[in-house]
Amino acid sequence: MPRARDLTAVGDDLISSIFRTVLSLQSSVPDSILFGSLFMYFITHSLSYGVLAIFIIELMLSHELISWLLVETNGPLPRTADEKCRVGFKQIQQNVDRIFSHNPYPSYGIFSMTGLATYLGLATYDMADTVKALGAAWEGHNLVAYIFIGLILCAVIFSRLVICDDMGEVIMAVVLAFLCSAVFFYVNKYLFGKEAMNFLGLPYLVNKQEKGNAVYVCS
Repeated sequence: MPRARDLTAVGDDLISSIFRTVLSLQSSVPDSILFGSLFMYFITHSLSYGVLAIFIIELMLSHELISWLLVETNGPLPRTADEKCRVGFKQIQQNVDRIFSHNPYPSYGIFSMTGLATYLGLATYDMADTVKALGAAWEGHNLVAYIFIGLILCAVIFSRLVICDDMGEVIMAVVLAFLCSAVFFYVNKYLFGKEAMNFLGLPYLVNKQEKGNAVYVCS
């Protein structure tokens, strides 16, 4: 029979492995999504992928601006030296560099994931009327999307709280990311149109009566 100490060690190793896996997956965000969106845009010419890439660039620049303002007002802020807490692609060499530097305060890992979750959540909500019009088969689509977006975000936040970031930094990153993402979402929607937010490729339904257009019925 395994001893209680052995079972405890196995449980600790399992939990640690889960945290490391979540951090490893999250560390490539948003660089991987940015490059993937650009690749899909050039392959499919889908406007929604191009606008998503633009949004991620906006998110990066907004985080750099926020970090610069914090450094100018409060001085240099301490950052973790642990490489697994740093976000971005790694190059194989002795001194680990990044394609983009994502280590400034507040936590870019939390900032980027919250921003993407907010953007995708708003895009899902924006197509709610279309989903509803598609019938009962699509009835729970939005709820399922919100649940999975929330679970993934909570998993990332919890993992970084345990290993990398403190509560104050996480709260600041979540609030600022939510505000920036909401602003960028509606700005992009205004500039590129509602169809640019249609990641699912749903049919864009328009009520002609609301638009003041005539409705023709074949008899």
